[in-house]
Amino acid sequence: MRVSPWAHWSFAVVVATAVTTVACDAHRDDRRTRAPEVAPRVAGLDAEASQMLAHVPVDTPYVWLNAEPLPDAYVERLAGLRDATLSGWARALDERTDDPELAALAAELRGRMNPAGLRALGFATNPRWVLYGLGLAPVLRLELDDGHRVARLLETIDAADGTSEVRTIAGHPVWTTSDRSHGFAGAVAIVDDALVVTIYPRAVEAELLPIALGVASTRRSFARSDALRVARRAHRLLPHGLAMLDLARIVELVAGEGDALERAVTRAWGIDVPQSTCAPALRQWIARAPRLWAGLREIDTRTIVATTIWELDDGLRDDLRGIVAPVPGQRRGDRDLGLASLGVGVDVGAAVAMLERWRDDDRLAACEDLARGLPDDPPPTWVTDLRGASAVLHDWDAARGRPSGVVVLGMDDPLAWLRTTTPSAALGPLRRRGHAAPLAEVAGNAGGSWLGEAWVARGRRALGLAAGDGARRSVARAVDDSSRDGDTLVTWSLDLAGLRALVPERRTRDDLEWVQAWAVLDAARRVRGTLEIGASGLELETIVDLDRR
Repeated sequence: MRVSPWAHWSFAVVVATAVTTVACDAHRDDRRTRAPEVAPRVAGLDAEASQMLAHVPVDTPYVWLNAEPLPDAYVERLAGLRDATLSGWARALDERTDDPELAALAAELRGRMNPAGLRALGFATNPRWVLYGLGLAPVLRLELDDGHRVARLLETIDAADGTSEVRTIAGHPVWTTSDRSHGFAGAVAIVDDALVVTIYPRAVEAELLPIALGVASTRRSFARSDALRVARRAHRLLPHGLAMLDLARIVELVAGEGDALERAVTRAWGIDVPQSTCAPALRQWIARAPRLWAGLREIDTRTIVATTIWELDDGLRDDLRGIVAPVPGQRRGDRDLGLASLGVGVDVGAAVAMLERWRDDDRLAACEDLARGLPDDPPPTWVTDLRGASAVLHDWDAARGRPSGVVVLGMDDPLAWLRTTTPSAALGPLRRRGHAAPLAEVAGNAGGSWLGEAWVARGRRALGLAAGDGARRSVARAVDDSSRDGDTLVTWSLDLAGLRALVPERRTRDDLEWVQAWAVLDAARRVRGTLEIGASGLELETIVDLDRR
């Protein structure tokens, strides 16, 4: 019989998670036979990565590529997370013994969910891989150390219930799901020294599988496009974990366009085509923000820098730059941001005006569904007067259950803002800029007992509130005029080492999420990020400072 759904998907998920999300080690056996080069070399990539891209259509709606094995030192640095992931999957498989094929998979992997064991099974434990779309159908192509050994593993699993059936396409073994109660199907295949996994509508299986396996040629391939080289140079991306999401192409496919196979995939998925009045408006707006790129800019034993860029046209970038405000209470380059921090640099009034312009755009007004998503009534004045905000949690008193931190709001006239929002407030203590006053003197009886530990201060364009240890000093410093400015919309940080120290007891849980969470906390010291308006569009950058042990 064909591979059961549980065994099929468990095998695919376990393998993909184990050897793509967390590379197992830096071992690569270069003695194995390489497939002959069938694609032109892509600028900046080696022959193996270029061949992988040769299977990707140039107009794929998405692609995610690991073009080079991860650096050895980085892989070893995250060995704890690797081991936690592998052991977690091993435990999960051992619990699924009701399916004979799944039990066989668990037996084959038992004691081998480690780098040496996976290599013995034929897997490359620091592989190249690519995930892409044939239309909207995903295809994963994963580099193996020895395709013959992995094929034997699949044959053992397939025969666990006493019968065995394997299809061949152009001489390559293929296993497909046997449950026909669903409209979609999946396949796992070995093509030379590559594992190919795909999910697709069952109605297009005969046409799609040969293309997914690479035995039938696709149209002009991604390898012959200059898009990857241009994006890597423009966005400063490393060859590890490169990703592209083409929103404009997805809109086309959902609208029923594309070649015969792509149209058949879309129809079989049962995706609703937008109403005709909305399609032109949606296309015109997506054309202004057509695609996203993501990847790594730095990766070593101390730091990981990841980025996502949403490409925007000049008009949208100008619109967004028009709503940027300084982030009050934070300075550019600040590293002492407590246990957690969040800063927002948005002029709320300008943002509301921008949304109103968009709502009045004829292209958007033609589609009621899109226009309905924008607010009709403007927010109150005390909200539109805000010019950014920030919050920093400096510490947490576990015994009393109370935080130490500061919140800062930006506005043009702090005293006038207070008069509007809190008419009963006593403004006398805040007449002098930068002077911290007890919140009880300002708020009177408007608050609770915690007012005695809180302090408030105003700057020229900021109002701050702080509580806990050092509150008086921290709020006076936070409202000065040295706010973080530039093109920053959002900034945030988490001190993982400090948060880990607050947990009184390290517990051991059986679930994979808990084990992985502890492994991340053990590996990383701080995570920080920014959302900024860059040269190409919106740019989200995340920096992980690894624990230096």
